Amino acid sequence: MKWTYSISNKTAAAALLLTVFLIVLLNNLKERKNSVKISETIHSIFQDRLVVESYIFQHAEHLHKIEGVIDSENTEHADKQQQVAAVFRQIMELNESYVKTVLTEEEERVFGRFNGLCQKIGAKAEQGDLAAAKAHAKEAALSLKTLSSIQVTEGASLMTDAKAMFSASTLSSQLESAILLVIGLIIQALIFASNSLKVNGHPQNSILN
Repeated sequence: MKWTYSISNKTAAAALLLTVFLIVLLNNLKERKNSVKISETIHSIFQDRLVVESYIFQHAEHLHKIEGVIDSENTEHADKQQQVAAVFRQIMELNESYVKTVLTEEEERVFGRFNGLCQKIGAKAEQGDLAAAKAHAKEAALSLKTLSSIQVTEGASLMTDAKAMFSASTLSSQLESAILLVIGLIIQALIFASNSLKVNGHPQNSILN
């Protein structure tokens, strides 16, 4: 009945090979999903945090420029209005770009307040009330600090998520390698056992008796 044991070895080897195939397939699918998530996270860090931080920096420069124009002693009131209006248009263009990014609930609330203050700057400048426009500019600058803080917090959170996904991916690959190694050793042992049975199963040559 040694032949039945040989068939059993072949069945076990086939089952292990199927297991290897399934492990590799499932792990590859998981790795693909992780790669997509990591890519999306990195894109979000760049597009929704780093780029937005550059918008905030530009906003700060524009608001500072508005205050400088209004405080200028050598500029006529009408010229100040025109210059503030020009800067206001640049601010609103940035706001249109800002709102297209992914905003957290807190960020959306703070940005809504900031945008409202910008609208007041433009309205007061148009009315000729530059003192009020300057006051709103200062208030808007404070909102920028909050928005910048949000970018740092969210960027750090996204980096933590990316690192966690990368670590999980690395661990999964290591586990796959370990399982494949063990299964490979088992298959090798089954093959040796099967070959051993074949050698022992040959009848002895009668001439040697």
